[in-house]
Amino acid sequence: MNKKLGFAAGLLLGVIVIVALALLLSPSISEQEAFNKTLEVSGSGIVKTTPDEAHVLVAVVSEAVTAKEAAAINSANMTTIFAELKRAGFSDVKTLQYSITPIYTWIEEETLNGREQKSVIVGYRATNMIEVVCIPDDAGTAIDAAIRGGANRIDSISFQLSESLQELAYSDALRKAVNNAGSKADVVAETMG
Repeated sequence: MNKKLGFAAGLLLGVIVIVALALLLSPSISEQEAFNKTLEVSGSGIVKTTPDEAHVLVAVVSEAVTAKEAAAINSANMTTIFAELKRAGFSDVKTLQYSITPIYTWIEEETLNGREQKSVIVGYRATNMIEVVCIPDDAGTAIDAAIRGGANRIDSISFQLSESLQELAYSDALRKAVNNAGSKADVVAETMG
């Protein structure tokens, strides 16, 4: 019997502790009233800015009978392009893609079943694409320098924000959003009295 009585007393004590904690941790009426008077507002901030970077993508495409020859021709052209870009004052230049692919043609062949077509490799194409990052006003100069060096394909020009300008614009937009939310909260507070 003593074990059952001890267990029941322990269980009763546990329930009392839980109820006491619940009462202590529950918000008082004044806290609930303050909570009920809480109003959430949101704000927005828009920042418009001009891109400060141009990303110019150019390539050299070289063809030859063997892959080794195509790669060698391409490499020589790229060396000249890099030299021209450096001479023109461009230092932010990097390779984005390099590939060597076979060039196929179709031929007809006489077989036991008649004439059939099949593809055969007639050469190789080496492609090397580079990116030049510069200020927007210099994009044309970068293209001219690359073409002088031997680039034979212009892939794209895109205008973007530099990382530092992105961070600056984001911070400015946050400030505007906070001010906008504060103005909304002030209007609500004045209206409610």
